[in-house]
Amino acid sequence: MRPTGNVNGLIMNETENQMKKKVLAELTFDWVKNLDDVWSIPPWDVPELHGKAMTDFKVELDHLQERKDSGSPPGMVVSGPGGTGKTHLLSRFCRETLDRGGFFLLADMSAIRDSLETVLKGMARSLISPLDYLRGKTQAGRLAENILSHVSFQVPKDFPLRYTRHNPLRLHRDMDKLQQKLAQAFPREAVEHQDILRTILLLNSRDPFLNKAAFSWLKGQPVSLDEATATGYTVGRGEAESALSGLSFFMSLNGSFSVLALDQMDHIVSLFSLVNHNGQMDLTPSVSTARAIITNLSDGLGRLTALTLKTLTVLSCLPLTWDGLLGYSSANTSLQRYRRPPVYLSPLNSEEEAALMVKARLKAAFEKAGWDPPHPTWPFRPEAFKNIEGINPRALMERCHSLVREKILKDDPGDIPLILDSRPGAEPLEAGATLQAEEAPGEMAGPKPRPGAEGPGTGGSPWGRTPDEALFRSLEDDYQRLIRAAAAEEPKYERASDHFWPEAFLALFTTLGAALEKTGEGSLSVTGADKLPRGLVEARSLKKGKGERRLLIRANLYQNPKTFQNRMETLLAYASAGGRTPRRLSITRFIPRPSGEKSGELALRFEALGGRWLNPADGDVKRLQAFLELEKKSPKEEFRLWAAQRRPWEEIEFLREELAFLFPED
Repeated sequence: MRPTGNVNGLIMNETENQMKKKVLAELTFDWVKNLDDVWSIPPWDVPELHGKAMTDFKVELDHLQERKDSGSPPGMVVSGPGGTGKTHLLSRFCRETLDRGGFFLLADMSAIRDSLETVLKGMARSLISPLDYLRGKTQAGRLAENILSHVSFQVPKDFPLRYTRHNPLRLHRDMDKLQQKLAQAFPREAVEHQDILRTILLLNSRDPFLNKAAFSWLKGQPVSLDEATATGYTVGRGEAESALSGLSFFMSLNGSFSVLALDQMDHIVSLFSLVNHNGQMDLTPSVSTARAIITNLSDGLGRLTALTLKTLTVLSCLPLTWDGLLGYSSANTSLQRYRRPPVYLSPLNSEEEAALMVKARLKAAFEKAGWDPPHPTWPFRPEAFKNIEGINPRALMERCHSLVREKILKDDPGDIPLILDSRPGAEPLEAGATLQAEEAPGEMAGPKPRPGAEGPGTGGSPWGRTPDEALFRSLEDDYQRLIRAAAAEEPKYERASDHFWPEAFLALFTTLGAALEKTGEGSLSVTGADKLPRGLVEARSLKKGKGERRLLIRANLYQNPKTFQNRMETLLAYASAGGRTPRRLSITRFIPRPSGEKSGELALRFEALGGRWLNPADGDVKRLQAFLELEKKSPKEEFRLWAAQRRPWEEIEFLREELAFLFPED
């Protein structure tokens, strides 16, 4: 609605503003997925996102369903950085599996002690969870029906209400009949898996006593004497290996199949990262326990394909977790049963993907409010997704949430400025502004010089003089030209771990330090390769009230194991000699690390010290490359003046947390 210039028009406009505020208040951009979310697909799902991964999964299911034998195929690994949608993708895998008549089982590996027991507990929980996909039924119910159909056993009308603790004879009679029929085709399995068959029936009982007893038994907990009498179990507790095998057998009947998804194992692999104070591997009982857990995990993952029938195992994890598992010599053999390379989930690669994600969230809110918005992406301007690159879905949702919250706090129902644009130099445009870079090529694409921040004793500008706008524009034009040139050429920085990266880090932090010194915001001293081991850069910050902080940063992009290990050992050795100064270790690496036990242990030692692996987007690297080239070719004082006003380090996303560490908020 638009104001018409009369009283009615003003009233209509006020009503529209109230509706906009209401929709803004109800908008949700939940970006963290829990494992329980896997059992349903939200209304804002975007099928186009990670389409290749979904296609790969469907192909795996096609092969699994077409198999003539009952064996399990090699496992599938889904890997990607945090926030790229791995857990959400599992919800699509679940829907596809159930739509095809299969069984989907999900195991939370975050608290593992014994891998097979943890998997079994996840399977048990999956079987009793009511699913919207099955109209509120459970997979245990579907499994029971599948078994009864296979053995031509007429389903009693009162099934499963007939099984109660007060009348165990009905259960025993049904079990005898089912075993006899099953033994005609599977004599060995009918005996071996009789307790699993009993458990499947009892999981469908409406008697809480029997239902709880069956669930506890399946998880490996001992049953009481009263429970044993009522249920008729032949052994007092379920054993993981035989229970896994039995469940898989029954789920494979009638040509059916299963998908077993294992998630949340990243934390467990990091448990092995225990290091003592001098930086050496701590050979204490706690580390021995951690070693045993990792070995048990890798061996268990390898055995799953042998224990299951017609089951596709899917591992969902971070790239470093998969690399870490492969880094152990014992795991290398066990994990040969998983396809390589993993199915990799990348950040968003186009404005279409980003727009679809946000539009889906907005559409759900609009429909709930019964409101027709001015345009499909309101409150974000239609061009807000232009040229977006390298952002992951979680980060996009976080950014949208933050912008909407700001709008609510400002009590402003208008369009949000163009702020999602990730082009180098792009910054928010006020509503109604035009894209100068597109309409007037000679205009500067980045921000104009900021007003001089008041510095101590400078009389205005932190540099003692007003910035020369012509100079600023000249340097800005050069910077944008260098970015475009870097974008057009083949990457030349990937293997230059000891050349490009330390030079770029040194130039960036030195320039930042000079700006801080002039403004009085703090101090930053930087040490480079002339005084440190090759490739390493150290930045020490000092901020009033916060004390000193120490950042050690380098790149390690080497594929040769010896070179990779040498660079890791050098960093760890230098980092250990830092006193009690708060420190942060960061390594740029956006390719898998070399396999092997030693490389794995060094990586885990690094992580145990709080080390962070930096995986910069391509656009970030090209900005850094352009910054370095501009710094080399420009007069020192003029360049620093431009940088102090322009603050290009704020646009380099992968260094944002490093800068936040050096200069924490008050």
